[in-house]
Amino acid sequence: MISSFIMPDIKINNMLKFYTLCLLATEPKHGYDLMKELEERLGRRISASNVYPFLSTLRKNKLIKFNKIGKRDKKIYNLTTDGKNFTKDMFNKF
Repeated sequence: MISSFIMPDIKINNMLKFYTLCLLATEPKHGYDLMKELEERLGRRISASNVYPFLSTLRKNKLIKFNKIGKRDKKIYNLTTDGKNFTKDMFNKF
């Protein structure tokens, strides 16, 4: 079967973007949880301005979606089918 997935032109040009996709590939995550896990893995402080613009880019390209949960409507981000294909392709390049 031929895939109709067209690779979006998103540059994974730093470790923060790479690890963000790695973490989302393992399980859905809240933005705050992503920031804390990125801090742990990269050994430096990660702010919302480091993470949310990339999440927005992924969402605009339909690579992630989010569900709101709880009383405060916390957003839980997860990869879409296209996002899984994009991440798999990225992993295969290494």
